[in-house]
Amino acid sequence: MKLFLTATGPGEVASWASIITKKAKKLGIEVIIFLLPSTFSTGKEKIVARRLLPNIKVFSVKETISFLFFSSTSFSGKKVLLHLGGEQVFAYLLSRKLNSPLVIYQWGNKLLKNITNNYLVSHEYFKNRLLSLKIPSSSIKVVGNFCVDKVKEALKEEKELNLQKPLLTFLPASRDIEISTVLPLLLKTAEILTNKTRINFSIVLSPFISIDKLENLLCKPVCGFKGGVRGKLKQNSNLYYLETPKGIPVAVVIDSPYTTIANSKLVVTLPGTKTEEIAALGTPMWVVLPMNRPDLIPLWGIGGLLDYLPCGRILKKYVILKKLPSFGFVTQANIITGREIVPEFKGNINPDLLAEKILKLWQDEAKLNQISSQLIELYKPSIGVCDRTLEILKEVAKTSS
Repeated sequence: MKLFLTATGPGEVASWASIITKKAKKLGIEVIIFLLPSTFSTGKEKIVARRLLPNIKVFSVKETISFLFFSSTSFSGKKVLLHLGGEQVFAYLLSRKLNSPLVIYQWGNKLLKNITNNYLVSHEYFKNRLLSLKIPSSSIKVVGNFCVDKVKEALKEEKELNLQKPLLTFLPASRDIEISTVLPLLLKTAEILTNKTRINFSIVLSPFISIDKLENLLCKPVCGFKGGVRGKLKQNSNLYYLETPKGIPVAVVIDSPYTTIANSKLVVTLPGTKTEEIAALGTPMWVVLPMNRPDLIPLWGIGGLLDYLPCGRILKKYVILKKLPSFGFVTQANIITGREIVPEFKGNINPDLLAEKILKLWQDEAKLNQISSQLIELYKPSIGVCDRTLEILKEVAKTSS
């Protein structure tokens, strides 16, 4: 059997596609990944996918488009296409090109709701969203969140680092611009917090950011983000760390990200798939969506096209700020429950504000324990999601010609 996967941004590639592929390979299933165009893409998805998943065929966005419209290559045998992310019209066209049944994970499209009878979702919340699009209940199966299996497997493989506790961990995201804008503010925040409480710091570096590029990105200040400091990259034995101007060491974690998160008292992160991974580990977190430069925030669908239009970023900034008061939750745990399990902040950030809010949460042991227990309970049903999904995919593949 052949399993085709479509994916776009960092989270889908490094988390969802990664764990499904590893589980499928153990069952002797051949996996091929097609990357789709997206405003959330870093442009490094193929490189990272090949590093995380050696010996797996990965089509870059350009190669996917070329295959779709110009290639005469065909794949024989039983097969199925699992769409993890990106515009669903590409998934439909690929399924026709591959002569393969299509299974869509998580999202629906009102205009394309009839392109498949097979939908998988992580939670009843997403099932209800699909039902609101008039997709039949019989076409939807709740399998769970792939991030749960991802972090469980990772904890078995990773080595524990010798990091001092209590530990506050920063996850500054996967895109270059996010490192350049947010990380200097986090380093200054670390300096402020050190004067107020007993605390140690780490940064979990995304696989999409190389250690060689990290220090260079810190030297590229971005207009709108003031008050941050640069860190000097140093190495002590096998551990890298950033030293702030006041000599505060912030460990840079590369090889044991999930173990580090699991051992943290609190994680401060931007929105994204990483919030699902943190939640799956049951680690308390505070999620921050900086609004210092709304024009830098990637948007789905038509909104994402504003980046490529004359004066589009100005219009994008206006649209985002206008909708900010009605902006819903940005953390999945909050979205699916309809309440704020995980504290969020959306607005302009600076080191003093970050330090004030982090310190308040850091000192509230009861709140941290409550967040942890609620996250564990919420994501517990997802354990075994890959096995359930692969069983369904094998059944669907039997219908292929």
